[in-house]
Amino acid sequence: MPDAAVILDTETTRLDGQTVEIDAATGKKLMNTLVKPTEPISVGAR
Repeated sequence: MPDAAVILDTETTRLDGQTVEIDAATGKKLMNTLVKPTEPISVGAR
């Protein structure tokens, strides 16, 4: 059943950092948005 679960994927500036991107899907894309963090993305997150 495609609507039985929502898959949520986030990208952050570092392991305990700020959110940069959010994706949500149920079998079809529900949301894809970029977020402007107030800190730089760490080398390890790239």
